[in-house]
This record gives sequence, C-alpha cells and structure tokens, in this order.
Amino acid sequence: MKSEDTDAINRVDQLFTLCHINLPEDAYNFVENIYYEQNKIKKFIKDNFKLIEQYVSKNNEFDIFKEHPILGDCNGHAYFEIPLYRHVSLTEPQFTKALAQFFNEKQNQKLCQTFIYAIFETLHKRQIIQAINNKIECGYEIPTKDVINPKTKSKRIDNIFIWDNNLLCVEIKFDAQLTNKLEVYQEECQTIAKERNIENIIYIVISKVNIQKQIDKYLEVQGMQDNKWQNILWQDLLRNWEKIIHAQHIDEDTDMKRYRTSLWYKVLNKEA
Repeated sequence: MKSEDTDAINRVDQLFTLCHINLPEDAYNFVENIYYEQNKIKKFIKDNFKLIEQYVSKNNEFDIFKEHPILGDCNGHAYFEIPLYRHVSLTEPQFTKALAQFFNEKQNQKLCQTFIYAIFETLHKRQIIQAINNKIECGYEIPTKDVINPKTKSKRIDNIFIWDNNLLCVEIKFDAQLTNKLEVYQEECQTIAKERNIENIIYIVISKVNIQKQIDKYLEVQGMQDNKWQNILWQDLLRNWEKIIHAQHIDEDTDMKRYRTSLWYKVLNKEA
C-alpha cells in the first residue's frame, strides 16, 4: 500500500479514536478489499473525508449503501438490475439512439423529464428550470452542414432535446476523445431554434473520467467554453438521475431501467 494511502487511513483511524468508536479489526481490510483493488481507496477517503467526519462526530454508523461515493443511495438502484445489453459492447451511436427511442415512448416521458432535471442538477443550474410543461422531443444522430467547408463529410449531433422554449444539444463520449467541430453543431442548433422560435440553447458534453481532462482542454483551446459548452461526467449525471427518479417515485418501464443498468456498466467499465 502506498504511503499516502496509509496516511489517509491513519487520519480516519485517529478520527474514530477521538470519537471513542471501536471498529472491528478487519474494518479497514474490508474497505481496502472493495476500493484498493481498483485504486480507489485513496480517492474514496479523500473525496469523502468530510462525510466520514460528519458521521463519526454524530456517533452514527456509516452506511455505504445509503451514501455510496459513486452510486449514491443504492435503494432500488438501476445498477443492481440485470443489464439490458449483455455479452455485447454497444457503440456510442447505439446508446444515443436507444436513449432517444426510449424517451420518445409515451410511458417514458416522466423519465425523460428526470433526465433533463438531472443534467441541470449536475450543471448546478436546477433553479433555472422549475418545471417542464410540454412533451420533450428527443432526436438522435442529427446531420449537420459545414457551411465553410461544404465538401466535408457531414457530422451528426448525438442527441437533441426540445421542450417548451428550450433546445439542449448533447455530445456523448465514453472513451473516444473529442475532436468534433462544435461550431458546426451550434450552427445547426441555431437553425433549428430559428425554425421553431426557440430562445434558449444549451450545449453540453457528457464524458467519462478517463477523458475529462482532454475534453476540458479541447473546449478551452477551441474557445467553446465561451460559447457556453460545458462538460459533465456520466457518473455524476447518473447519480443525480437515480436520486431524482427515487425521490419522485417514478413507476418506470423495466426495459428503460435495465437500459440505465447497461449505461452504468458502460460508464464504470464493468463487463455485462
């Protein structure tokens, strides 16, 4: 075990000692077996030190299943369902197409709303979207036109969501780096917005931890952050999505929930 990991564990151990809490001798071995195997014990303790401190200061038991550092509250969580897609590895376009098709089904409109709410929650902008009044239209693989370079092969926007007076443009990334000409995406969205009399356009990239830095750097170099492009992590979005679904007691379609299970597996690099 690295010295930093040992120091972090010792800090937590001292905290427990100060609060006169006796832990089983194998407690840290148990945590280590769960997290250190994936090189996550140091990150877990670092990211959750305040949470641990809060629990031990109140002499409460720490229930990892209620406040899991990645999954959130595990009660009724999609991660523990049987994945919809097993023994196959779906591509980004297959995931985005399935997402839109599920959301366009009438019985999944409530879930679609929670997805939009979860995006704004992750952006820390939930307050600007109080309620969704009308049906959300979900599009996928939207072709674009590069006006400056018309001979360039047409690129496609992964997903767009249209509701009320809003258009949300989504570029989805799992493992591939971001190289797209996002200004072309903006031009296409602005054309759609003009045709539909839409005032608000939001642009986001949803990515994984392993490519987060590359995407942030790309957006910065391309000047896209000035054009309101924002990069959020799948695991943060999914955690917020699960929380909102649970809070609203959504009676969801079984296949839709299992789709989300497959999405969790894809994001966490877990084999199905």
